[in-house]
Amino acid sequence: KDAQRVQHLVWQSTRILLVSLSFISILVISSATELIELLFTEMYAPSVPILQILICGLSFLTVFMVFATMLNVEDRPASSLWISAGVAAVNLALNFWWVPRFGIAGAAWATTCSTFAGMLWAGIVVYRKFAVAINQRAIVRIVAAAAVAFVLGKLVPDTISLLLLKYAIMTAAFGGLLFVLGEFRVEDVAQLKNALFSRSQGKAVVNSTS
Repeated sequence: KDAQRVQHLVWQSTRILLVSLSFISILVISSATELIELLFTEMYAPSVPILQILICGLSFLTVFMVFATMLNVEDRPASSLWISAGVAAVNLALNFWWVPRFGIAGAAWATTCSTFAGMLWAGIVVYRKFAVAINQRAIVRIVAAAAVAFVLGKLVPDTISLLLLKYAIMTAAFGGLLFVLGEFRVEDVAQLKNALFSRSQGKAVVNSTS
């Protein structure tokens, strides 16, 4: 019943998702070769470009699911149902079209494109429903920080022995730029901590009372 607080929560959720998922994506994309070799040996090297595509698709899917949850909370499950059905239909059509031409890469691109469309569709519905204003400057700052961190990470040779160094450089660059640009604040850390641990704390309270 508090429109202003709802608008704040919607944007804060979106911003935290953009920061965390863009960071995870650039880490995986920049080090996909080392990760595949470390986890599955060099025999699976051909799957490197597939991982780089799918990490984006899974990020889009995560944002889409958060938006769908917001619609369900607002008692609009029909909206999230129709959007999900649309995403599944697009995914199926793109798979029929691209897999015969491009093989497994076509399937990865079908997933990424369909989840991106679903994310945009659900996002538009959510932001119109709650009349949330998009902070375009914040998005630009996050994208810029991710781009700089990615470029710096690519300067480190693609070897397993230097993987931790690459991650340290990218983490410092991404977090440092967000802090300098004013997009990363101390209260953000507190909010993220509360979001991650509030459920476990609630369970502990329930268990203690029972």
